[in-house]
Amino acid sequence: MRAAEKALAERGDQLIDEEERTAIRSALGELRSAAASEDHRLIREKVKQLDDASRHLAEEIMDGAVLAALKDRKASEVAEG
Repeated sequence: MRAAEKALAERGDQLIDEEERTAIRSALGELRSAAASEDHRLIREKVKQLDDASRHLAEEIMDGAVLAALKDRKASEVAEG
């Protein structure tokens, strides 16, 4: 939950639209509510829901990190590691 909250706060406005941000906030709220219970099945379901809702944001963050790491590097440098 913390990772999703942090990603949403730091990069959400830049990388995803309002509809996706709303879906992530909703999933976070539902997971918080579920975490207060002792129903492990419900908690697992809500964790998956948050994962699904935040997948695109995570992909966008990872894409940005990869592009930054590869910036100004030649293909031969990348292949060598």
